[in-house]
Amino acid sequence: MKNLVPLVILTLGVLQFSCSKEGPAGTANVMYSAWFLTGASGWDTVTNAANYGAYATYDKAAASVTQDVIDNGIVLAYMKGDPTTGLADDVFPLPYTIGPGFGFTDHWDFVLNTVANIRFLYKSDFPWTPTELGGISFRYVIVPSGVPTGRIRDPRKMTYDEVCDAYGIPK
Repeated sequence: MKNLVPLVILTLGVLQFSCSKEGPAGTANVMYSAWFLTGASGWDTVTNAANYGAYATYDKAAASVTQDVIDNGIVLAYMKGDPTTGLADDVFPLPYTIGPGFGFTDHWDFVLNTVANIRFLYKSDFPWTPTELGGISFRYVIVPSGVPTGRIRDPRKMTYDEVCDAYGIPK
């Protein structure tokens, strides 16, 4: 019995320190970009657009988009500021569509077309000019494969604010 007491104390001590509370599981591995403007010259209305049935595409270099992220991770993308709504600070998750019923349809989306790149797509039946497109801000969030989500819901089903709160991302 005397030998059992030190073993119990040691076990309780190990359990106490191994169960310490930290931030949400996996948040240290989640990567995100700052908000960025594309600028008018960044939008391609010729070379890549037709491949996606889009009016224009914008390629954003993103070194964190690895083959493993493409195959197994989660990439989320957002836009901020839709001039047609007058809501310059509202954030919209991609894909995002506006306009049905108003005489036009604008559709925003993104694809992971290659390692280290995110291609943003803009489709419209009454398109903006590249200058107008250059005034929209974008941002992306990358949740690599193997990031334990613990009690965090699937980020693809969360609002922008919920994703920021869950992963400690500044808005």
